[in-house]
Amino acid sequence: VDFSIAGEHYVSTKPLTSSGMRLLVHQPVSGIQSAASTVTSGLVARMVGTGAVVLGLTSVGCAVLILRHTRAIRCWNGELERTVESRTGQLRASREAIVFALAKLADYRDNETGQHVLRISKYAVRLAEELRPAFPEIDSAWVERVRLASMLHDIGKVEVPDAVLRKPGKLTEDEFAVIRRHPLAGADTLLAVSGKLDRDPLISMAVEVSLYHHEKWDGAGYPYGLAGEDIPLSA
Repeated sequence: VDFSIAGEHYVSTKPLTSSGMRLLVHQPVSGIQSAASTVTSGLVARMVGTGAVVLGLTSVGCAVLILRHTRAIRCWNGELERTVESRTGQLRASREAIVFALAKLADYRDNETGQHVLRISKYAVRLAEELRPAFPEIDSAWVERVRLASMLHDIGKVEVPDAVLRKPGKLTEDEFAVIRRHPLAGADTLLAVSGKLDRDPLISMAVEVSLYHHEKWDGAGYPYGLAGEDIPLSA
């Protein structure tokens, strides 16, 4: 209802049946809007304040949880690294022991002390270190591989008969032909191993060493008569 002087009012009526009269209640629209604005602004302020408190507490809680989680992960990673390092060391030691055992089996065929493979290994390392400045492919890992691979250079001798391998005198042409097969036999054996290990770098180098270690720079070696840089560096 527009009361003209006081402006628009909201009006509610209700009949009072017992007296036959009607109850009328009215309120200016401007007053209702002002009250609504006051209630709403207070509610918004309270909601913003409450939200800020909740957000702050949540942020602090998340930060604490993230910090704890990060510390736990760091601790777990450290433990995992130590475990991996320990297992890697064990595997490295086991592999070296197996390589040395296989090398000594061949070395014992014509060497009573079994020290030949160790001397060859030390010579190979010394040579590799001297050549290192001139060959980019020679790094610490390469030197370590050649140290082990060199031990297996004569593993093919296991197939050479004792009568030929341990003969005290000069070999005949036929006997020398048998001896000349041992690089091929060693390479074949190691290639079979390489196939089981998905081309392990150490075994791949050992194949080269076994196959080509009797080649000579002037081409007078065997089994292929390679010369100069045609001979793999490891051999």
